[in-house]
Amino acid sequence: MITHDLVQRGIGFDDAYRIARAIREQIGDRNEVTTAEIRTIINKHLAERYGPELPPSLTIPVRPTAAIQVTYQGQPQPFSRGLLARSIHAAGVDLDRAYSLVTELESSLLTEGKTAISSDEIARRADQLLETFVGAPVAKRYRLLRRIHNLPRPLVIYVGGASGTGKSTLSLELAPLLRIYRINATDTIRQVMRMVFTPSIMPMLHASSFEAADYYGVPGLEEATGEHDTDHGERLITSFEEQAKRVCVGVRAVVERAISENMSIVVEGVHLVPGLVPFADLEGAAYQVPLVLATLDEEAHRARFLTRSRRGGRRAERYLENFDSIRAIHDYILLRAEAHEVPELETSSGDVPVIRTLQLVTGMLENRLPSLSSASQTTPE
Repeated sequence: MITHDLVQRGIGFDDAYRIARAIREQIGDRNEVTTAEIRTIINKHLAERYGPELPPSLTIPVRPTAAIQVTYQGQPQPFSRGLLARSIHAAGVDLDRAYSLVTELESSLLTEGKTAISSDEIARRADQLLETFVGAPVAKRYRLLRRIHNLPRPLVIYVGGASGTGKSTLSLELAPLLRIYRINATDTIRQVMRMVFTPSIMPMLHASSFEAADYYGVPGLEEATGEHDTDHGERLITSFEEQAKRVCVGVRAVVERAISENMSIVVEGVHLVPGLVPFADLEGAAYQVPLVLATLDEEAHRARFLTRSRRGGRRAERYLENFDSIRAIHDYILLRAEAHEVPELETSSGDVPVIRTLQLVTGMLENRLPSLSSASQTTPE
């Protein structure tokens, strides 16, 4: 929304997207933010980028009447270069190139005197531009992304990885590109389960993933060895495994609900350990895509907690004090990912691997449903 607003003010899509992303990172961990605060933050970023003396067109959103109206689901809407460029970028095209293609498309429509056009026709023309100037694989991916919301079964994406590897950030960027409107965090699922199971009944749920070793050997912990001299590393992983197994009971309930509603979802969290998800017996009811984020550079991983603390007010001390445990869980999850052939995405650079994730998702769907990316789509089965 911020990107679209800035483009409407006359800012190039690339700059608008960078500003919007910086704003999202600044306020991403806040539960609430007012419209007035967002407006102030936007103007501050604009002043930093373009200087303190901003023209009125940049400080006040401009709402010009678009020359082209696009009909989507029976409703006319202004043609948005920014939104179309974003969808082309999701197919793997550089943002500058995507915006250039959209500008070319808009110019062609205006030259032809088109003032009203259907969204399907816009998509067809964008497809032709990609096929001609970028290549068939990208055009196929663009078609597939547009048709994902018409899948015969829901899409379930599991974003796993240790604390601080970027799961929430990736999920928030990924979901709208796939037209998925529900994101579930395993931390939230665990919190709901805590309300049902008290510490005396299920103590393992009432600890953070990296502090679960404190409950090793507590009566009721099913697979505890009972050996009090087990080293901390083994106790940590054993306890984390037990917590993950319990939380994945709640994850399964969420996935089954999504299947019953035919609603695609993203599930993210440290508890999504390969082998526990995806659920093999649900393969016929949903398209399940597991992936794991890895931050192989330890110092980059450590610095991320400090950055999170500065931007969102979350205290870094607790994470840094338990950093060795977090890294042990990180390495354990990667071992499980390798054993179960779950794709790993590196996040040490700080860049969110959205395009690579989209390639994984679309690649899986294309293998399952080849017709979904065909130029003349047939109804998927």
